Amino acid sequence: MIPHLYLCWGALDLFYVVRYVWLNVEGGRVPLYNDIVAYAHIVEPGIAASILFGCSLVLTVSIAISAYLFLIGSSYAKPVAYAQVPLRLILGVPSLSFLPWLLQLTGAPALLLNLGLLLLSELLKVTTLYRSRA
Repeated sequence: MIPHLYLCWGALDLFYVVRYVWLNVEGGRVPLYNDIVAYAHIVEPGIAASILFGCSLVLTVSIAISAYLFLIGSSYAKPVAYAQVPLRLILGVPSLSFLPWLLQLTGAPALLLNLGLLLLSELLKVTTLYRSRA
């Protein structure tokens, strides 16, 4: 039986993936492919941009993987989720993936609020996963 906690975090990761795909398709883009093509057309991206782009690509793919792992109840879901935390913090991608959408709807663009919710989101995920016996 799959723990409810895994289903919760898996559903949130799946929400992120579905939203990512939806926004790309709605904009007439092919998810991931058009990101790579756009990056390839940057004349001189620099090392920082290259690192951030690579991290973003890895994070996006790993979120799809963790969604799958959580939803099937795999023991590999926790290590993948833990490995995502630094990338999520650097790139500002909260595990509570509805937060950016919710903040956009409410018109709350405050940087400190966004950072606080990002940190809270990751702390909540790590704490709940660490305390679970799954």
